[in-house]
Amino acid sequence: MTTDSNPWERALGSLPDPRNAGRGGLDHDTDLYQDALHFIEQHVADWDLDQAQIAAQLNVSTRTLNRMFAERGETVQARIRWSRLSCACEELIDPARLSHPVSEIGAGCGLSDPVLFSRQFRHMFGMSPSEYRATNAGRFR
Repeated sequence: MTTDSNPWERALGSLPDPRNAGRGGLDHDTDLYQDALHFIEQHVADWDLDQAQIAAQLNVSTRTLNRMFAERGETVQARIRWSRLSCACEELIDPARLSHPVSEIGAGCGLSDPVLFSRQFRHMFGMSPSEYRATNAGRFR
């Protein structure tokens, strides 16, 4: 199976690469954007994580935060959702977590509603979390 056939990797390729963020923009915005990404990754399991929390942490307005993300072709909410789904992808195929229910994995990645988790996962990756686990469980590195 080639890398291109992995739905997680295909979806990952559709988001802007954070390493290229801010090229041609202000270094300050680039630093803030990177700080925002770091904060999202560190708090991905927080069910109530939202743009207001991130903006407060960075000491900027939500408008400034939204502008920084918009300049990079994404939204804050889309990045949070992507980070949560990426977390779930990793956890679903982690050999130490294979016996854990899919809903528990989703909840641990900040996706508290199992129906919404499954719907968002299917929309992003073209298969259910259970199908993803069954297809990719042997690929964990």
